[in-house]
Amino acid sequence: LPLPPGAKEPAQRRVASLGYQAPGDVKAVFAFVKKSLTDRGCEEVSDAQIYEQSASGSFGKSGFFFSVTVFPGDAGQIAVSINNHSNLDLAKLPVPDGVTLSHSFPAVTGFVTAAPKAETAKQVKKLLLAQGWLPYGTAGDEMLFKKNSVQLSARVHTHEASPGKTFLDFSAEQMSADLP
Repeated sequence: LPLPPGAKEPAQRRVASLGYQAPGDVKAVFAFVKKSLTDRGCEEVSDAQIYEQSASGSFGKSGFFFSVTVFPGDAGQIAVSINNHSNLDLAKLPVPDGVTLSHSFPAVTGFVTAAPKAETAKQVKKLLLAQGWLPYGTAGDEMLFKKNSVQLSARVHTHEASPGKTFLDFSAEQMSADLP
């Protein structure tokens, strides 16, 4: 993707993500990125959220989904982050019996159940392993898996404001390489 006028070339361009800083204001930089993506055949998949201090949007092309976030960066610059969330349909991932869909967006899909957290996490792991997902680490209540060059996050958690409910959130990220 081209960078806005005056932007410094990022230290590294990755296949699955791009981050850089550019001069200007949030709205103008977001408009530049949006035009760059749509000129290359990407379509907006949700309404952009554009404010004075931040802007974000989701785009898709050929089944792949991208998120764009623009916000104030260092020394008067505007930071841009573009991430490829892969072509994985999160709503079609296997879930335990009794789990119902709460929300589904290209970058995150959520479910809710009355089953206990530990039981839900155990079942989610079992179902994903059966589909060929490989364990790829953990971070708190988040289980990470990998298949080909897609990293999948399965977060099973509870919230004190919703006693008796367990939440499952899936998100995915395209990796720049199929790393072991």
